[in-house]
Amino acid sequence: MWIKFLESKENKFLNSFKSFKNEFEVYCKQEGFYLFGIIDKVLFKDNKIIIVDYKTDNILESQIKTRGEKYLSQLNFYALILNRIYPLFSEIEIRIIFLKYPNKPFIKMFTKKDENRIKSALNDLIFSIRNNNYSVNLDYCSQCIFSANHNRCIASVQSANTATNNK
Repeated sequence: MWIKFLESKENKFLNSFKSFKNEFEVYCKQEGFYLFGIIDKVLFKDNKIIIVDYKTDNILESQIKTRGEKYLSQLNFYALILNRIYPLFSEIEIRIIFLKYPNKPFIKMFTKKDENRIKSALNDLIFSIRNNNYSVNLDYCSQCIFSANHNRCIASVQSANTATNNK
């Protein structure tokens, strides 16, 4: 897979940037918590930042968009942190490169709307953590690695069994 990527037009494009950071660790403080991430690659040019994330998923080409959207919360999180670290950059682009299809990157611009939504979601999450209020998102069970046969939440079943056994 990496050889295919190394020979790709996308790799040539990424290597055309003079200013970049690989395995870039980013931190910032939000509501008394420290946000942290390690970004595969960050490119800087003029007033634009490009976040690059490599994925080794074994998917069909027709699944690039759908799978890319599943990773957006991770990349939007990185974009939020970079936006705070580098406020003078006016554009942030997200590029997810599935190594199986290196010349078909999933690309999305990080917008002010995304920033506000992510900030709000993070603040809600921090508030919930501080108040020991944890919830299970049962709508995600079909895609979660902790579901039995992708249709039943193991954590939810364990929690129900534990509650029953404690009676």
